[in-house]
Amino acid sequence: LGSPFVEVTRGANDGRSHDVSQVKQAMASWVNGLRAPFSPSPPLTSDSRDGRGLQHDVCGRLLTPIDRDWDDPEVRAKFRAGAASEGYVISAFARALYSKFEGDLEQLEVGYLKSLLLVKTYQHIFTSPSSARGTDPQASDCENDAPTGKRPRKRSRKSRKSVAANLSMRGQVTPRSIAYAAIMVRPFPLL
Repeated sequence: LGSPFVEVTRGANDGRSHDVSQVKQAMASWVNGLRAPFSPSPPLTSDSRDGRGLQHDVCGRLLTPIDRDWDDPEVRAKFRAGAASEGYVISAFARALYSKFEGDLEQLEVGYLKSLLLVKTYQHIFTSPSSARGTDPQASDCENDAPTGKRPRKRSRKSRKSVAANLSMRGQVTPRSIAYAAIMVRPFPLL
Protein backbone atom coordinates (compact mmCIF):
# COMPACT_ATOMS: atom_id res chain seq x y z
CA LEU A 1 0.00 0.00 0.00
CA GLY A 2 1.09 3.54 -0.73
CA SER A 3 0.96 6.52 1.52
CA PRO A 4 -2.46 7.96 2.36
CA PHE A 5 -1.69 11.00 0.20
CA VAL A 6 -1.03 8.79 -2.83
CA GLU A 7 -4.26 6.88 -2.24
CA VAL A 8 -6.33 10.06 -1.86
CA THR A 9 -4.75 11.54 -4.99
CA ARG A 10 -5.47 8.36 -6.95
CA GLY A 11 -9.08 8.40 -5.77
CA ALA A 12 -9.51 12.06 -6.73
CA ASN A 13 -8.02 11.44 -10.17
CA ASP A 14 -10.26 8.41 -10.72
CA GLY A 15 -13.33 10.40 -9.66
CA ARG A 16 -12.46 13.30 -11.94
CA SER A 17 -11.83 10.94 -14.84
CA HIS A 18 -15.22 9.34 -14.26
CA ASP A 19 -16.92 12.75 -14.13
CA VAL A 20 -15.26 13.89 -17.38
CA SER A 21 -16.34 10.68 -19.12
CA GLN A 22 -19.92 10.89 -17.89
CA VAL A 23 -20.35 14.61 -18.59
CA LYS A 24 -18.80 14.23 -22.06
CA GLN A 25 -21.45 11.67 -22.96
CA ALA A 26 -24.32 13.61 -21.42
CA MET A 27 -23.19 16.94 -22.90
CA ALA A 28 -23.87 15.66 -26.42
CA SER A 29 -27.56 15.11 -25.70
CA TRP A 30 -27.84 18.41 -23.82
CA VAL A 31 -26.29 20.41 -26.66
CA ASN A 32 -28.33 18.49 -29.25
CA GLY A 33 -31.47 19.63 -27.39
CA LEU A 34 -30.63 23.34 -27.58
CA ARG A 35 -32.55 25.75 -29.80
CA ALA A 36 -31.12 27.80 -32.67
CA PRO A 37 -28.56 29.26 -33.01
CA PHE A 38 -27.24 26.61 -30.63
CA SER A 39 -28.86 23.52 -32.16
CA PRO A 40 -26.03 21.54 -33.77
CA SER A 41 -25.97 20.27 -37.29
CA PRO A 42 -24.70 17.63 -37.52
CA PRO A 43 -25.72 16.50 -34.03
CA LEU A 44 -23.01 15.59 -31.54
CA THR A 45 -22.52 11.91 -30.74
CA SER A 46 -22.29 10.80 -27.14
CA ASP A 47 -19.63 8.16 -27.66
CA SER A 48 -16.99 10.28 -29.38
CA ARG A 49 -15.45 13.73 -29.26
CA ASP A 50 -14.96 13.65 -33.02
CA GLY A 51 -16.57 16.62 -34.67
CA ARG A 52 -16.56 18.75 -31.52
CA GLY A 53 -14.44 21.76 -30.71
CA LEU A 54 -13.88 24.96 -32.61
CA GLN A 55 -14.41 23.24 -35.96
CA HIS A 56 -18.04 22.54 -34.98
CA ASP A 57 -20.10 25.72 -35.31
CA VAL A 58 -22.20 25.26 -32.16
CA CYS A 59 -19.34 24.06 -29.94
CA GLY A 60 -17.17 26.88 -31.24
CA ARG A 61 -19.90 29.42 -30.48
CA LEU A 62 -20.25 28.07 -26.92
CA LEU A 63 -16.49 28.09 -26.34
CA THR A 64 -16.04 31.63 -27.65
CA PRO A 65 -15.66 34.42 -25.07
CA ILE A 66 -18.61 36.79 -24.88
CA ASP A 67 -16.51 39.67 -26.19
CA ARG A 68 -15.96 37.93 -29.55
CA ASP A 69 -18.52 37.70 -32.35
CA TRP A 70 -18.63 34.09 -33.55
CA ASP A 71 -20.79 35.18 -36.50
CA ASP A 72 -17.84 37.17 -37.87
CA PRO A 73 -16.01 34.87 -40.35
CA GLU A 74 -12.64 36.45 -39.48
CA VAL A 75 -13.08 35.73 -35.77
CA ARG A 76 -14.10 32.14 -36.50
CA ALA A 77 -11.09 31.68 -38.78
CA LYS A 78 -8.69 33.05 -36.15
CA PHE A 79 -10.08 30.80 -33.44
CA ARG A 80 -9.98 27.77 -35.68
CA ALA A 81 -6.39 28.58 -36.67
CA GLY A 82 -5.47 28.62 -32.98
CA ALA A 83 -4.78 32.31 -32.58
CA ALA A 84 -4.16 32.61 -28.84
CA SER A 85 -4.45 36.38 -29.20
CA GLU A 86 -8.18 35.87 -29.71
CA GLY A 87 -8.46 34.88 -26.04
CA TYR A 88 -9.96 31.43 -26.46
CA VAL A 89 -7.41 29.68 -24.28
CA ILE A 90 -7.37 32.20 -21.44
CA SER A 91 -10.99 33.30 -21.27
CA ALA A 92 -13.08 32.45 -18.24
CA PHE A 93 -16.01 34.17 -19.93
CA ALA A 94 -17.01 31.53 -22.46
CA ARG A 95 -20.61 31.67 -23.65
CA ALA A 96 -21.14 28.14 -22.33
CA LEU A 97 -21.01 29.53 -18.78
CA TYR A 98 -23.62 32.28 -19.23
CA SER A 99 -27.37 32.20 -18.93
CA LYS A 100 -28.83 31.89 -22.43
CA PHE A 101 -25.17 31.78 -23.59
CA GLU A 102 -24.98 35.58 -23.75
CA GLY A 103 -23.16 38.00 -21.47
CA ASP A 104 -22.98 41.75 -21.00
CA LEU A 105 -19.48 43.20 -21.30
CA GLU A 106 -20.46 46.07 -18.98
CA GLN A 107 -21.77 43.69 -16.31
CA LEU A 108 -19.80 40.46 -16.62
CA GLU A 109 -21.32 38.92 -13.51
CA VAL A 110 -24.93 39.11 -14.76
CA GLY A 111 -25.90 35.61 -15.85
CA TYR A 112 -22.38 34.27 -15.23
CA LEU A 113 -22.23 30.66 -14.04
CA LYS A 114 -25.97 30.27 -14.63
CA SER A 115 -26.03 28.50 -17.97
CA LEU A 116 -28.29 25.57 -18.62
CA LEU A 117 -25.25 23.41 -19.44
CA LEU A 118 -23.59 24.31 -16.14
CA VAL A 119 -26.74 23.59 -14.13
CA LYS A 120 -27.18 20.23 -15.86
CA THR A 121 -23.50 19.39 -15.31
CA TYR A 122 -23.76 20.27 -11.63
CA GLN A 123 -26.89 18.15 -11.21
CA HIS A 124 -25.35 15.27 -13.14
CA ILE A 125 -22.26 15.22 -10.90
CA PHE A 126 -23.61 16.18 -7.48
CA THR A 127 -27.18 14.87 -7.42
CA SER A 128 -27.81 12.32 -10.15
CA PRO A 129 -27.84 12.01 -13.94
CA SER A 130 -31.62 11.69 -13.86
CA SER A 131 -31.99 15.05 -12.10
CA ALA A 132 -30.06 16.67 -14.96
CA ARG A 133 -32.40 15.07 -17.49
CA GLY A 134 -35.34 16.61 -15.64
CA THR A 135 -34.10 20.19 -15.96
CA ASP A 136 -36.33 22.15 -18.31
CA PRO A 137 -34.33 24.00 -20.97
CA GLN A 138 -37.04 26.67 -21.11
CA ALA A 139 -37.10 27.16 -17.34
CA SER A 140 -36.77 30.60 -15.85
CA ASP A 141 -33.30 31.91 -15.12
CA CYS A 142 -34.48 33.26 -11.79
CA GLU A 143 -32.43 31.67 -9.05
CA ASN A 144 -35.30 32.10 -6.60
CA ASP A 145 -37.79 29.96 -8.49
CA ALA A 146 -39.03 26.92 -6.65
CA PRO A 147 -37.33 23.68 -7.67
CA THR A 148 -39.19 21.33 -9.93
CA GLY A 149 -41.35 18.80 -8.14
CA LYS A 150 -40.16 15.29 -7.55
CA ARG A 151 -41.27 12.76 -10.10
CA PRO A 152 -43.06 9.72 -8.75
CA ARG A 153 -40.98 6.59 -8.73
CA LYS A 154 -42.04 3.83 -11.04
CA ARG A 155 -40.78 1.09 -8.82
CA SER A 156 -39.34 0.73 -5.40
CA ARG A 157 -35.64 0.20 -5.22
CA LYS A 158 -32.77 0.77 -2.90
CA SER A 159 -31.25 4.16 -3.62
CA ARG A 160 -27.64 5.18 -3.44
CA LYS A 161 -26.40 8.28 -1.74
CA SER A 162 -25.67 11.16 -4.07
CA VAL A 163 -22.19 12.60 -4.31
CA ALA A 164 -23.47 15.66 -2.46
CA ALA A 165 -24.69 13.48 0.41
CA ASN A 166 -21.40 11.61 0.54
CA LEU A 167 -19.57 14.95 0.71
CA SER A 168 -21.91 16.18 3.49
CA MET A 169 -22.91 19.24 1.47
CA ARG A 170 -26.27 19.34 3.32
CA GLY A 171 -28.17 20.69 0.34
CA GLN A 172 -25.78 23.59 -0.17
CA VAL A 173 -24.18 24.57 -3.44
CA THR A 174 -20.64 25.59 -2.59
CA PRO A 175 -18.34 27.87 -4.61
CA ARG A 176 -15.87 25.00 -4.99
CA SER A 177 -18.53 22.66 -6.34
CA ILE A 178 -19.65 25.31 -8.86
CA ALA A 179 -16.03 25.80 -9.94
CA TYR A 180 -15.60 22.04 -10.35
CA ALA A 181 -18.74 21.81 -12.50
CA ALA A 182 -17.65 24.85 -14.54
CA ILE A 183 -14.34 23.14 -15.30
CA MET A 184 -16.30 20.12 -16.50
CA VAL A 185 -18.38 22.32 -18.84
CA ARG A 186 -15.44 24.18 -20.32
CA PRO A 187 -13.60 22.92 -22.20
CA PHE A 188 -13.62 19.13 -21.83
CA PRO A 189 -17.01 18.01 -23.19
CA LEU A 190 -17.20 20.61 -25.95
CA LEU A 191 -13.74 19.91 -27.35
